[in-house]
Amino acid sequence: MTHVDALCHCSYRGRLYNHVESLDVVTGFGARFGAVTAFEDGIVGRGVLLDMPRHLAIEWVEPGTGLVPAQLEAAAANAAVEVGEGDVLLVRTGHAVRRLKVGPWNPDEVSAGIDLSCLPWMHARGVAVLGSDADTDARPSQVADVHTPAHALALAAMGMPLLDNMNLDRLAATCAEEERWEFLFVTAPLRLPGGTGSPINPLAIF
Repeated sequence: MTHVDALCHCSYRGRLYNHVESLDVVTGFGARFGAVTAFEDGIVGRGVLLDMPRHLAIEWVEPGTGLVPAQLEAAAANAAVEVGEGDVLLVRTGHAVRRLKVGPWNPDEVSAGIDLSCLPWMHARGVAVLGSDADTDARPSQVADVHTPAHALALAAMGMPLLDNMNLDRLAATCAEEERWEFLFVTAPLRLPGGTGSPINPLAIF
């Protein structure tokens, strides 16, 4: 299901973004800090799609692969876009195409995503929101005892919301047809008080 992870969705060593103690603000009744209602008026901005299978001339990025900054930079250059301040960056791996052709697998154990070195790269460019057709993390994890380190870095360290399990195939086809990989991105979560995340219906407007 396509959804947004709020900043309270993931902690690292018991801390949320801005070093807030998670047990102080997140309970079974919901979150008092970093809840999804922070986005209740919507997420609107310049969207940029990096279609990695298209760039790499493959059908999908194989599960277990962590995409590195040089690959993202090359994909952006080939698409004639610059990833910059305030962007909603969408990284397509071809997850749905592989599932259709090969069948289901457990992405909680092995999945394509971004290498952790991509997070400083995005921070340096001021990326505001990161989305993927999977859930961002490449698995198996590169970090011992941390199952979703990209989530921890994005949410708890950088304060960058994540958009998971997006259907980016139609968007990729439209971008290729238009020869344009930037667009107006619009989405909004449900107004769930204290929610750690929410389903979303994202739109790309050309």
